Amino acid sequence: MVPSQRPVLETTAEGGGLPSVATVLDVSRDLGVLGLGAGGFVATVVVATTVIGLFPAYGKGAVRKAAGSPLLSTLIGVPLVSVLGGLSYTGFVLAGTDVGTFFAVPLVVAGVLLFPVWAATGLVAIGSITARVGAESLSVGVIVGGIAGGIATLTAPYGIAILTLAAAVGAGGSTRVILGGGPGSDRVVPPTNRI
Repeated sequence: MVPSQRPVLETTAEGGGLPSVATVLDVSRDLGVLGLGAGGFVATVVVATTVIGLFPAYGKGAVRKAAGSPLLSTLIGVPLVSVLGGLSYTGFVLAGTDVGTFFAVPLVVAGVLLFPVWAATGLVAIGSITARVGAESLSVGVIVGGIAGGIATLTAPYGIAILTLAAAVGAGGSTRVILGGGPGSDRVVPPTNRI
């Protein structure tokens, strides 16, 4: 096939490199619905337990902050996810140029590392909110968040929206923990002014 007639999705780096988008799409079609859902569930649970296990103060605090006030966390997280998405996209665009590879690597690595952590944190926070009906536990939040992550992988347009919203909730909760001095430091009532 002449290179100019080759479909864009099937191109990869010359001499190997990462698999093409078409290869990834073919594998995801071959897995079927059950395989995709199970993969999303497992990926969400593994990332969530890794973050909560390795950084317990950060992970638990981010989930508590995001679950305690999801609207505020979403409002803080939407600009963060937008900026991260824009920087990652810029990195992917720059990766196609000769000079841009040096600048593209940190941008893409930041997106690849932060987005899954934020999405898993947000899914666990959403799972913790829905788990309040029954038992309020972090492990129940991880399981319910994993189920939500598995469902999100089944349909691409809705799944992208669900994971982006979850990443916004997780980014907001994470930022509130990092900048707010830890869990439980939110002021709910203004201070009393006694004379």
